Amino acid sequence: MTLSGLDLKAVGPRIRMMMPHLTPLEAKVVETVFGRRGFDESIPLKQIAEESGVSEAMVVKIAKKLGFSGYRDFRTAVYEY
Repeated sequence: MTLSGLDLKAVGPRIRMMMPHLTPLEAKVVETVFGRRGFDESIPLKQIAEESGVSEAMVVKIAKKLGFSGYRDFRTAVYEY
């Protein structure tokens, strides 16, 4: 999914609806992103991976599983939400 085809108001609810379909480790990454104060478009992939205790590839995989084209698309959508 790209930002142009995404209703930004639906980002949070859509991700919450997907949470039961995520593994505990995948859910931890999403919780890290949403629980982080000051989350913005400058937060690097590496930092989210380190804070979540997963690889950078895992963060990208989760973003894609949630319907985004990758981490940048996910990060921008969450920030603008």
